[in-house]
This record gives sequence, C-alpha cells and structure tokens, in this order.
Amino acid sequence: MNRTDPPWLPSATIIVFLLGFFFSFLGHIDYYEQDGVHVSFFEKLVELPPNGIGDTLAGVFGTLAFFAATIAILLQSRELRLQREELSTNNENLERQRFDNFVFEIVNTHNSIVQSIEVRRKHDSEITNEGRDAIAYFYREFCEEPDVDKLLTGPLTEETLQRFEDLYQRHGADLGHYFRYIYNAMRVIGSFDYFDESHRRIYKSLFSDDEILLIFYNCLSDRGRPMAKYAVRFGLFDNLPRERLVRQEHAAILDELIASES
Repeated sequence: MNRTDPPWLPSATIIVFLLGFFFSFLGHIDYYEQDGVHVSFFEKLVELPPNGIGDTLAGVFGTLAFFAATIAILLQSRELRLQREELSTNNENLERQRFDNFVFEIVNTHNSIVQSIEVRRKHDSEITNEGRDAIAYFYREFCEEPDVDKLLTGPLTEETLQRFEDLYQRHGADLGHYFRYIYNAMRVIGSFDYFDESHRRIYKSLFSDDEILLIFYNCLSDRGRPMAKYAVRFGLFDNLPRERLVRQEHAAILDELIASES
C-alpha cells in the first residue's frame, strides 16, 4: 500500500469485493419447483411471505456480519503490527539521535579540556602556551631532553619510557586528566551498538599530530597500556606522523602495537 493512500482504502476494497462475491454467489443458487420450473435465489426470495423474507435476510446478513467481524479483526491486527513496527523504527531513530548528540557532547568536552591545558613560567606563572600549543610544547620537551642521545640507543629503551614518565610527572595535572578522558571517552563510545565508522572518523579527527604522538608513547607505558586497544580500534594511529617519532625504529613498535591490538 502506498503511504499516500487513505488508511480505510484496503478495508473498503476488501469489503466491496466480498459483498460482490457473496451476492454473486447467492444469485447463482438455483431452486427447482415441484413442476420443474427453475428459479433463482432472488426470485424465490420475493415469493416468500414477509416472515420468510425476514428470516432469510437475517441469515444472510448474519453471515455477512461474521465475515465483516473477521475481516475487521484481521485488519486491526495488521494495523497494530504496522504501528508497532513504526514505533520501533521511531524509537531506534530516537536512540541513534541521542547517541549522536552524546558523541558531539564528548567532542565538545574534549575540546574544552584541551583548551584548558596551560604551560606557565616558573618564576612569574605567566602563561606561555595553552591549548594545542601546550601539547606541542609537551612533545617538544619530551624530544629535547638534555640526554636525548640515550633515547636513540635502541628501538625503545627503558630510558625512553623513563623520559616519558618524567614528562608525565612534571605535567601530570594536565596530561593525567587529558589521557583519562580520552581513554574513558573511547571506551564508552565504543560500547554502544550504534557506534559505526562515522563516529570513529569524527572522533579521531579531533587530535593534532602532537596529541597522537603523545598518546602513542603513553600507550607504551604501564599506565597507558589499557588505552592501546581503544586507540587502535578508533584508528588514532592511522595518521600518526612517523617522521616525528623520537626514533624512526619506533615505527616498528607502532606496527607491532597495532597488530597486537587489532
């Protein structure tokens, strides 16, 4: 049925068809008189006395009423089923819309957290970097340690992780909140049945190169290891600038991490 058709059209069509079929059937009922004269049902009907006509019509319309009640029940059941299906579809669309709104709230909160990150000078507490500039400062500080050569002695040494731990200790108030929010946001978003590729793309587009690099090294630490599987699932490392890793050999560790958590 076309959605533009009136709702009563199927019922009216069926009723008209059945009435036509029923009266056509009655018209083909033949009676033979004792003298052998052939008469139809309607010819026989008009010859009956009034009481006989009433009894006959009562039987006819009683049968029609039974069929009409049966048809009404079937049509009502069909209508209720369609209403349930439409309600289910509307509820699903509503839940999906709520989830989309929830994701956008998470995105907005993430941006607010990033904007709240600040780097201040020690001697006068003046803000020197904030927002994503502060995160870029953190990564430069991680890469520009005085003993950076120790970071380059192997693919990934304990010194590398220790340098990251030192960075975390100096800026833990900002980095701790930042990493915890990312971890929990990915965990919650990924737990919904409505999570799909569009949400994954929206979320991973939030992160700058410096953020992705810091997240990668955080995932290598004991503290950040639980985040690794979610970072891989959301594709955060798909656009990681490998040329900016502390050492190029760390790219092999990145590949191993992605393979192990996929």
